[in-house]
Amino acid sequence: MSSASLLGRYEILQELGQGAMGVVYKGRDPMMDRTVAIKRILSIALSGPMAVEYRERFRCLWAFSKALGTARSRRKPVHHN
Repeated sequence: MSSASLLGRYEILQELGQGAMGVVYKGRDPMMDRTVAIKRILSIALSGPMAVEYRERFRCLWAFSKALGTARSRRKPVHHN
């Protein structure tokens, strides 16, 4: 993907790696102005013989990232004067 590619609201900056489940990209979230990792699941991974395991792994990753995001949003900013 080129540096101008988009996946939803995310800008894809570069491919970081590939595995049996999919591809991981380094991206940028322009709404939050931060670098993110984006995992794109291959359709074959969700329909092949390992589909149940891959779906469970993805569900766990999603739940963890959601919990981490909630925890981050509750942190109070630290100001050093």
